[in-house]
Amino acid sequence: MPYKRYAPATEQDMDKRMKGPNTICNILREMYHITDDPEIRLKCRLAFSMGKAMCNKLMYYHEKYGGVVEGT
Repeated sequence: MPYKRYAPATEQDMDKRMKGPNTICNILREMYHITDDPEIRLKCRLAFSMGKAMCNKLMYYHEKYGGVVEGT
C-alpha cells in the first residue's frame, strides 16, 4: 500500500515560531534557519508538513477513541 505524499510547508510557515516548550516543528524550523543548503531546507519543510499531519491524525484518534494523554 503506497504512503500518502505530503507537500513541503511554505517558507512563511517556517518563519513562524510557536511559544512554549520545544516541539518537533519548532526544532525543524531552527534547523531550517541554521542551514543554507537548499536540499536540507526542502527536507525540513517536508518533515514539518509530515509532523503536522501526524499531530492532526493523533488528535483525531484521541477524540474518536479517547485514551490517556499524559503519564503513559
